[in-house]
Amino acid sequence: MEATITITWDAVIIFTVAFSIFLFICRHWLQAKIKESVAKGYRESNEEYKSSLAWQTKRKEQASEVAELFSLWHKWKYFPDEQKDQFKYELQNKYWKLAIWLDAPLFRAINNALDQSQDENSHKEAMLHARKLIVSESDDISVSEITHFLSDLENKSINEERVKKAFRNACK
Repeated sequence: MEATITITWDAVIIFTVAFSIFLFICRHWLQAKIKESVAKGYRESNEEYKSSLAWQTKRKEQASEVAELFSLWHKWKYFPDEQKDQFKYELQNKYWKLAIWLDAPLFRAINNALDQSQDENSHKEAMLHARKLIVSESDDISVSEITHFLSDLENKSINEERVKKAFRNACK
């Protein structure tokens, strides 16, 4: 018994049309999946970039606020005739605002600088800490490279100390 398969032209046309439709649908489905994947990757990288940019902006704002705090801290030295209570109020106000939103490492550095207020470089060290958080940990700026423009009161005090030291050395 021999089986014969007869293929008619109608069957070939129907098969060809069905296969073409199948390929057309697969091609468009695959293109849509690829576009969707690329768009998702782009959206994710765009969100990551926005997040990074927002973080950098936050750091710069923090650094600016820290610099303003230290300016207030030294303000009374530049304006000795003004009311110190007003300066202290402004300083306390700025400090409390920073206490609410500064990152812990930077806030601790500021507290350390304020606690060691007798050390002339403590505020510079806190500013360097802020700079390292913003620029990079490997930033090599040192305390000696930050200029502090001395007030007349500070200059007078330093000159008096130099004279006293010179006098003590001369008396030895």
